[in-house]
Amino acid sequence: MGGAVFGKSPAALSAAAKRIYPWTHHSLCHVYDSTGRTNEGIEFMNRHSAAWEKADFFEKSHNWWHLSALCLEADQDDSVKNIF
Repeated sequence: MGGAVFGKSPAALSAAAKRIYPWTHHSLCHVYDSTGRTNEGIEFMNRHSAAWEKADFFEKSHNWWHLSALCLEADQDDSVKNIF
């Protein structure tokens, strides 16, 4: 858990500064997932997903994969279908 708390601070600060870094979103998604805050993770990733359009293919698709994994965890199967 200590690593997750350490990882959240820089990622949260970067997101709060409105920087558009898809890898920051990716890192914070891991924090939400590893701390059991699935719904917060879904909201966060949805809120920042427009920034991924300018990312390279791997970065973009990997973030969408993480969002879909969170949605599956939250039993939001229709959301997963909409992503893909």
